[in-house]
Amino acid sequence: MAKQAWIYGRKAIAGFLGVSERTVARWLDEPEDFNFPALRVGGRWAAHPDQLARWMAGRELVSA
Repeated sequence: MAKQAWIYGRKAIAGFLGVSERTVARWLDEPEDFNFPALRVGGRWAAHPDQLARWMAGRELVSA
């Protein structure tokens, strides 16, 4: 199985998740409410696709 590369930047993270950049910004700005799986790397946000997919799946289960 090939390793997936990290995703860099709010725009790319939003595109991966199928949400707006504004939504990602809100998730990042309120870490205690959303526990969004991203971190700052050199002034940019970075996230791993596997972690994002698991986080999104968990949100869908909670909101259903």
